[in-house]
Amino acid sequence: MRLSPFPFRFMTRVTLTSRIGSSARERYPHPPSVTKKWHRTDLAKQALSIRYIAQHCPNLICLTFVPSATKLTKTKMSGLDAITFSLLELVQKCEKLQTLRFQYLAWDPKPTAASVEALELWEVDEYGVQDGLKGVPVQRVLDVGGVPMWLREDEVAEWAMDVMLDIRHHKRDYGL
Repeated sequence: MRLSPFPFRFMTRVTLTSRIGSSARERYPHPPSVTKKWHRTDLAKQALSIRYIAQHCPNLICLTFVPSATKLTKTKMSGLDAITFSLLELVQKCEKLQTLRFQYLAWDPKPTAASVEALELWEVDEYGVQDGLKGVPVQRVLDVGGVPMWLREDEVAEWAMDVMLDIRHHKRDYGL
């Protein structure tokens, strides 16, 4: 049974999180040495989701992408390239696109208490833990509304790769 693309035509704002399917404990009952290759598979699924959004959401104005820091740090560079290429397709096919957002947890050497609203938005518990990582919510925004169509692809590709590499380079801060 296929998902009907009709309701997607009217969506203007989409948030794509790193939660795919059931919980991690149900999906990964194996040790980390076995599950390492599955991180790239999850990023590939997210890339396919972005491509589906690009093909079926012509009125998209804002896409918020919430990647898992663990998956970005433990995957090969080809996993990051898949996300970048899917964002390029999104920019090509969604001409009304105004903003792209990346939300992730950044390492905080002195953690502070967050508000209840922030915790609910980020789906973290009261200690600021998400995916087993403790940190501060960060939102990186790219406004592509004023950029000409012929420059959008290059700007989005460079910006997305920079954000994902920033997350990836902080892996030592997370103890990964």
